[in-house]
Amino acid sequence: MIQKRESCLFRLQEWYLNQCNGDWERKFGIKIGTIDNPGWSIRIDLAETLLEKEVFEDVRIDTTEDDWILCWLKEKTFQGGGGPLNLEDLIKIFLSWNNKYSVPKNSLDMDDDDLIWIQDWYKSQCDGDWEHQFGIKVETLDNPGWSIQISIQETELQNKEFQNISIERIENDWFHCFVRDGKFEGPCGPYNLSEVLKIFREWVEGCS
Repeated sequence: MIQKRESCLFRLQEWYLNQCNGDWERKFGIKIGTIDNPGWSIRIDLAETLLEKEVFEDVRIDTTEDDWILCWLKEKTFQGGGGPLNLEDLIKIFLSWNNKYSVPKNSLDMDDDDLIWIQDWYKSQCDGDWEHQFGIKVETLDNPGWSIQISIQETELQNKEFQNISIERIENDWFHCFVRDGKFEGPCGPYNLSEVLKIFREWVEGCS
C-alpha cells in the first residue's frame, strides 16, 4: 500500500496524478532529462491546470559551473535547467510555487535519498564525453504513469546481467524493469517512480 510522504519526488507524482482525468495526461505531462552541459532540464505542462494563469517570477542562480539553476514560464509550461546535482532543487522550486505540494524544510524521505543518489550517479559518469552521447530520461505516460530510461553504455553496468522485474499490484501500482539496447528501462505507475529508481540503485550497488 502506498503511503503518503513528505518527499519532493512523492509530491511531484501527486501533483501529476491529480491532473490526470482521462484526457489531460493524453495531451500533456512532465519531461525530465539530462543535458550535455552536463545538467538537467525539466518541463511541466500547465495547460488546463490551476497553474496555467498563475504568475511565476523567473529564478536564476549561478553559484559555480556545476551548481546553477534557471526556471521560467513559457507557453503554459514550467521550464527549468540546472547543474548535475540540481534536479532536486528544480523540482522543489516548482512545488514551492504551488503551495499545496510544497515540501517542508529539512524534510528528507527515502524517496529523496534515491533522487539525490541518481544525481550523484549521473554526475559520476560525466567525463566530458559520456554526457554528450548518453544520459537519463524521465517522462510521464498516458496510462497514466512514468517512463524511465537510463543509459548504461560505457558505464560499469554495460556488460552486467540484470534480472527482469515485473510487478502488477493494482491499476495504478505497477512497474516493469529491464535492460534493452544499452538502457535500463522502467515504465511504471504514477506513484512508482521511486521504486524503479531504488531498483536501479540496488543493481548498481550490487555490481560495485
